[in-house]
Amino acid sequence: MKILGISGSPRKEGNTEILVREALKAAEEAGAEVEYLSVAGKTIKPCEACDYCVAHKRCHHDDDADLFIEKMVAADGIIMASPVYFGNVTGQVKSLIDRERVMWRQGKTLADKVGASIAVGWKWGFFETLASLDAFFLINKMVVVSNGGVPGLGLMVFSRDKGEVSTNDEALQGARDLGVRVVETVKKMSG
Repeated sequence: MKILGISGSPRKEGNTEILVREALKAAEEAGAEVEYLSVAGKTIKPCEACDYCVAHKRCHHDDDADLFIEKMVAADGIIMASPVYFGNVTGQVKSLIDRERVMWRQGKTLADKVGASIAVGWKWGFFETLASLDAFFLINKMVVVSNGGVPGLGLMVFSRDKGEVSTNDEALQGARDLGVRVVETVKKMSG
């Protein structure tokens, strides 16, 4: 079983990365093979709706989006996290979400994989960020899991300063619980 963790933060070693890595650590302890990917330092150009992918089964952009798509297709579960940028996911995450239409053109699918979302922010935009991530999962026919409770979407973590979550036991435990929940759900779905 493979669980992929994706940090949608352009910032390295920040709160989003810390939480994804914590979730993956717990998933690994629960028996999964894990892999971490970050948009930090990567180039993911936005979809232009040019339909190049319709005719050629690939995007005309030569960037890092294919790496993310390949890894998502190969995974059994995906934990995707984004900091809240102006009330929603980062531009890099939105570009990745939009670029996944190439996967459809290639006949690949994320159907029946397990997805879990994490939003990290300071004041507002948590619901919108989690809803965008979960919509991506649901549009791709994935099974979405959370830790339960309010808001009933993914994990919502309040944080203001870089690295602050590393001392937030509740946030770290929430990430660990989410990682285990993904593994348990994949196991149940597998048989």
